[in-house]
Parts: sequence; C-alpha cells; structure tokens
Amino acid sequence: MTRSLFPRLCVLLTGLTLTACGLTANNVDLTTPSLPPAETNPPPTQESSPTREAATAAIEPPTPTYEPPLPPTGPPIDRLSPGQPVTISFIEMFDSIEGWGLGGSSSSFDHVLRTQDGGRTWEDVTPPEPAAPADRDPKEAGAAFLDGNHAWVVYSYPGGGYEPDEGKIVWRTADGGQSWQPSIPIEPDYDFLPLAMPFVDDQTGWIFAASGYGMSHEYTSVYRTIDGGLTWERIIDPSSSEGVIDVCCKSGVDFADAHLGLVTYDQGPNVPVIVDWTSDGGLTWESHSLPAPEALYDPAEINAKFNGGTCRSISPDFLSAGTARLAVDCVISYDPRDVASFLYSTSDGGQTWQIVPFPGGPVQWIGPEVGWSVGRDLYLTLDGGFSWTKVKSVTWDGQFSFVSQALGWAVARSEEAIALVTTSDGGRSWTEIQPRIAP
Repeated sequence: MTRSLFPRLCVLLTGLTLTACGLTANNVDLTTPSLPPAETNPPPTQESSPTREAATAAIEPPTPTYEPPLPPTGPPIDRLSPGQPVTISFIEMFDSIEGWGLGGSSSSFDHVLRTQDGGRTWEDVTPPEPAAPADRDPKEAGAAFLDGNHAWVVYSYPGGGYEPDEGKIVWRTADGGQSWQPSIPIEPDYDFLPLAMPFVDDQTGWIFAASGYGMSHEYTSVYRTIDGGLTWERIIDPSSSEGVIDVCCKSGVDFADAHLGLVTYDQGPNVPVIVDWTSDGGLTWESHSLPAPEALYDPAEINAKFNGGTCRSISPDFLSAGTARLAVDCVISYDPRDVASFLYSTSDGGQTWQIVPFPGGPVQWIGPEVGWSVGRDLYLTLDGGFSWTKVKSVTWDGQFSFVSQALGWAVARSEEAIALVTTSDGGRSWTEIQPRIAP
C-alpha cells in the first residue's frame, strides 16, 4: 500500500519560502500543520446518493467504463528548467536512489518530481494540469505514491474553494511520470480540500476531501476508485452521512486491503478518544472508543480527562487485516508541553488493545518491528514499539522518509526556511542536499 498520505496529514506545509542562508541540518524547524481555522456552514442538506445506497449491498461494485475525457483547457503548469535549484516540500523514497517528491520554486509547490540518484537531482514530471489563473494563488499538488512507477496526483487551491465550473481531475501514471492519464473529472458539490489519498494496490484507492468546517465538524466527502484512478465514485456524502466520518479533525488514514480501513483524529471535541473503522471499503464507518491508559489517570478522572479535547490519535498503521497500531498523545496538565504518549496495538480489529508507553509524536514504520518516533528527539524501535532508543536530538522538525534502519531523508524546516537532508547512519547525523533539476 502507499506509505504516505496527503501532505496535509504528513507534516507537509505549503507557502513557505526557501532562504539562501546556508541552512544546516541542525538549525531547521517544522511546525505541525493544522487544518484551516475558518469555520463555514455545513453543506446544504440533500438527498442521499442512490449510488452509495446501492453499493452498500455489494462491497465489490462493477468496474465502471472509462472513456478518455477532453483535455483540460488552459496553459499547463510551467516545467522547471534543467539545472535550476528546486525546493523539495515532500519526499517519499523507495530505496537508496529512487523516489518521488513534491515541490517547485521558492513561491509555489505545484510540481511533481522524481529522483533516481538519492535526491540530488530531480526530473520534473508534473502532469499537464492547467496553471492557476493570474489572480489566484498557485495550486497545491497532493499525491499518492505506490512505488517507483505508480502515482496519483490531484490539485487544489490553498484553503479549498468552491469551484462549480471546474471538475477535479486525478492524474495517474504507471511509468514513473513519463506519461499521465486524466480521470473522469470529479464534480464536487462543495469545497474540495484533499486530506488523504491512500491506495492499497494499483487499482484500489480513496480520496478523503474536506468539504467545510464548523461546530466541531470536518465535513468530509469520500471518493473511491477500483480501476486505478480513472473513475471515482463518491461513497460518502457529507450532507447525508450520519456524521461518524465528520468529526474534527482527521489526523491519519490507512487501509489494510480493499475493505478494511482506519481513521484517527487530532484533538477536537470533548468526546471519548475515538478511531473510526470500516469493513466495507469505506461505505460505512463505526466509531470505537479507545480505552484510557490506566497508568495515566485516576479511575475517577478518566472520563473527564481522557477525551478528544486533551488527547489525539495519530499514525494509524495496518500490519495485516485486523492487526493495527496507532499512537495516542495526551496533554496531562495546563502546560501543552506536558504530554504523555502511548502506542496502541490490536490484533482483533479494535475490540481489545495493548497499550505501552512510548516517546510520543508521529511514528514512521518500515516494517513490523522497525520504526521511528520522529519528533525533535528521534527514537528508534527494533521490537515493534515495546522499547525505544534515543538516536538524536535535532533543532528542526521534519517530514521523514526512511527506507532502511540506516538510510533516510527529511524535509527540514525552520520558520520560513526549508532544506532537504539525508542520513546514512540511522539518524545520528544529517547532511544537507542541494537539489536541482536534472540536466
């Protein structure tokens, strides 16, 4: 399955500028992204989608027919010039040399990039998406990368924006970006702010898109493809769903296969700490309350303190169908830095959980046993999260991509500065890369 979600759920920030300040790997900083603060009214009520009701009875709908749409109108996003320095704002590596990136110039991150030399040079393989009009900010690219050949890209404007005359095209490549196929356009009825686009293979994937915010809700449309991204069906309509997928705010999405999926939530309403499960490919969702760590709270205080207002669930990860893990961070005092963190593991689809303390923050796994806690203090586990060893303290925050116990990359940030750094000794030391467009 894809190892990354949309940039907004993977600590990718947009709109920052690259500074020519000789940035070093130990003075970069990351700010965890937040969803747009502005509240809007919920989408207008409309009748339930008949396609969703019909699909509920059959998890495997018939494969839709794809007829190539008309080419998008308008000049495409300009390609970057050979030899030009490039800002990498998101990186996903698959081995020591091959990987994908999102980025561009210092003022826009709308390009799709591919490296075959460990991130030093990049080929601009941006699909022929029409550029934003002159009176609008540049579009933002969001992507799912399955392997070195398969990728999907969808564009949106910063902060969303209702575009009744502009369908959303999902671009698909199966040859490393050398050619792209456009999907049948998605015609959203509301705002379309992509949150996540997980794929489990080269045919089956989903788009989670925020349609509006308000009253502790993140109204979310869910689209599914079963033909590799050529056609998309809306299977969750925020105006007709029962609200389980509309809690604010989603922090992660993962699917084990075409049927079983899991959504985690950032701090939000003062309700029990929940995760949402689906067993029918996202058609319906069931909320599960997570048990409170007994060591953290007095039994009389659990209901008052272990809730979405003080705790968040993050980093969902399926090892197999029914076997999953995630992290929970809880603020335990008025000081937001006073945080207790736990790793939750289940082998029965969330009915019971094993809870162990861990250092906290987002977790990146590269296998069942090996993973990193990727905060300012980097920790490594070799036993599936039961024990952790501190590797390094850094003065920056980053979006990480490890491919082995030793080799990894990070997009490191400090205020408005951004740099691409790499490690070959498991995070103990980091070296800055000066990425450029390949000649």
